[in-house]
Amino acid sequence: MKIAALQHDVVWEDAKATHAHVAPMIEGAAGAGARIVVLTEMFATGFSLDSERIQEPPDGPSASFLAEQARLHGVWVAASIPTNDPALPRPVNRFVLAGPNGESSTYDKIHPFSYAKEHERYAAGTRHVTVDVEGLRCSLFVCYDLRFADEFWALAHD
Repeated sequence: MKIAALQHDVVWEDAKATHAHVAPMIEGAAGAGARIVVLTEMFATGFSLDSERIQEPPDGPSASFLAEQARLHGVWVAASIPTNDPALPRPVNRFVLAGPNGESSTYDKIHPFSYAKEHERYAAGTRHVTVDVEGLRCSLFVCYDLRFADEFWALAHD
């Protein structure tokens, strides 16, 4: 399976402008044969700690953008979004994996980047998420999570 990891510029704290910037990149990756297109952490706004200003609802503009791009290009599109989920006491850094047929899986970053004080603005997630993407088992993680090997070992048997 071909996977595209897109390193892209961000229009700081301007999701709509960043969506317009990355849309052709997603199209290009899909056109080159990628089945999964992964964008950056907090892809639409940059890694901003102004959670109150940039947070979006779970079905907000950035999650909708990812779902639309997945459907439009017939691929899986993934990125994290600062999300204000009404079921949670504080915003989370939520990874969204959107599928070509309307599927969607989410994972809330378990290890906020404490050195940047992310933990003061975003709540930590509490559950692991593993999904099947066209026969490939994928466990979802965000950036700083990879510094915690025990999280990966806990999922290795799956």
